Amino acid sequence: MQGKELVTRLGSQISPTAVREYAKSRGWQPVEGSRRRLWIFRHPKADLRQLIIPIDQDAAWADALLEVVLRLAALEQSAPETVLDNLLTTHSDVVRFRVGGEDVSGGMLPMADAADLIKGATRALLSSACSVINKVTHHPRMSRSESEEFLRVCKMGQTEIGSYVVKAVCPLMEMNEPPLLREDQPFARATTTILIEACQAIVQSIEEDRVDGMLEANSAEPTVTSNLCDELLRMHAARDNANLTIEVSWAAIPKYKIPSVAPVAAFKPEYFHVVEDIQRQLRPQKEQHETAFLFGTVETLNGDVGEDGHRSGEVVFALLLQDEEVMRARGNLNAEDYAKAVAAHEEGRGYVSFSGVLKRGVRVGRVETITEFRELASKNVPQS
Repeated sequence: MQGKELVTRLGSQISPTAVREYAKSRGWQPVEGSRRRLWIFRHPKADLRQLIIPIDQDAAWADALLEVVLRLAALEQSAPETVLDNLLTTHSDVVRFRVGGEDVSGGMLPMADAADLIKGATRALLSSACSVINKVTHHPRMSRSESEEFLRVCKMGQTEIGSYVVKAVCPLMEMNEPPLLREDQPFARATTTILIEACQAIVQSIEEDRVDGMLEANSAEPTVTSNLCDELLRMHAARDNANLTIEVSWAAIPKYKIPSVAPVAAFKPEYFHVVEDIQRQLRPQKEQHETAFLFGTVETLNGDVGEDGHRSGEVVFALLLQDEEVMRARGNLNAEDYAKAVAAHEEGRGYVSFSGVLKRGVRVGRVETITEFRELASKNVPQS
């Protein structure tokens, strides 16, 4: 942290009341009897550790705020920047999707990889929001009105130094609460809780070598879904040799109890082959192997010329799936269909359609048994 300069710059955006509510939500207990315009709190497990919060934002506010931030950071074992950021978003749960490693230590990713990380983070939240309303192991469509409204009120925060972070700010009191939801837990809090519980369940089952037991327990009241695993794999694919950490900072609203689940789930690179296996087991078998109508664009042509002088072989498609998800997938075409793919590719945004069996992969899927391959005129392109 740039010390007092950073606190001075942001301190005017942080009210004394916000700092007080943050302390209360973390269990700090008020100390009565001060005759000065101060709020004093003591640590719930160490009476001699105190926070002194001025009631007024006067000339000494920046110094007082810096002292509070440094003390909270030390006790919470987090960076002062994180505490300061949490004080700026006291009414929101903040979910950080962090890619760490030597090649991202400068806080940068290639744009294509960053796009995958952002999309994976967004859809991980979306799948968790769907699980609040309907606890199943696989959501065929993630288009419930409640989950879509949740995404509309969420905001994207800026990345942070030392890693690449997608930071989702999830306000607890900005959406219309669905009926039948627990009154003591807003929809946004239920969503972030399910997300971190599911990620913790996956990590712990891998580290404790009890994935089968986790899957059996999960079948009774699912929090881990194939959709979440899809998005973890997508985010991991953004940087194959890096760690992926998902961390929640809970909103500082005392009336909403902070969940007892650990707020951090850390995935090591070697965990993701197990995540892929979990995803495969959670996705319905019928869906994995049935022939489907597919639609998309031709991205890459990798075919070879055969003895007959015609080119055939592998093509990479960008497939438009349900909920506007786009997946890259490879497939092999015969010479006749390959010529149609070439013609579509030469148009720049020419679309094709075909039937086939789609098998998902970590970064790129595969389409088998391709039939009924055809180019689509622009007027025949399906509208989303």
